[in-house]
Amino acid sequence: MGVRRALVFEVKVAAGKRLLSSAQLSDASGPPAKQLLDSLLKYRETDQFNPSVHIDVKLVTELLTPPATFVFDPFTMGSPDELKPISTATNNH
Repeated sequence: MGVRRALVFEVKVAAGKRLLSSAQLSDASGPPAKQLLDSLLKYRETDQFNPSVHIDVKLVTELLTPPATFVFDPFTMGSPDELKPISTATNNH
C-alpha cells in the first residue's frame, strides 16, 4: 500500500459501498467542515455514488486502524544531498 494521501475516497467492499475520509468529519467544527460532511452525506444517497474500485475488507480495516503497518521513508541512499536529513551533530552552523 502506498502513502495515505486521499482526503475522501469511495470503494466497493464485499457486497457494499463505502465512502471513507481521513478527516475527522464526525467532529466537524466550522462551516467548511460541516459543508463538506453535508455534501458527502448527500452524495452518498445519489445514483452517482457508484464506486468502481473493489478492495478487500482486510485493507479497509488496516486503513482505519492506527498505526499503519506501512511506514514511508522518503529518503534513499541515492537522494541528492539537499534532500537528505541534516544531522544536528554534524551541522557546523
